[in-house]
Amino acid sequence: MQKLLRLVILLSVAASLSACSIGKGIQLAVDCDTDQAIAVIEKAEKGSGISREIAILEMEAILLDAGRIDEAEAVRAKRESQSGLSEKEKADAEKAILDTMENIRNERKKKTGSATCP
Repeated sequence: MQKLLRLVILLSVAASLSACSIGKGIQLAVDCDTDQAIAVIEKAEKGSGISREIAILEMEAILLDAGRIDEAEAVRAKRESQSGLSEKEKADAEKAILDTMENIRNERKKKTGSATCP
């Protein structure tokens, strides 16, 4: 139950960050500066607690958005192997990642007229 509560809180924070595009890494992804976004997220990953977990979810969303599927799958495999989450919690995290990617694309479309990067 404690893991589920932690995941719910984490997903809520991640959704809020991506929906508002207030995270620097997310904003860089919206601006199609994927490499810089990844560099920012990698720094956040070195932290601990919820900020580290959010960074990992954001990293996967940014990589998926950029079409870097192999890298995103490696992040997912690492995240799932270390987290000890149930299948339901993994599915909830996957939904949050896809929602974050969709939010990145929606913000980009508002800003540039195109949901994808050139």
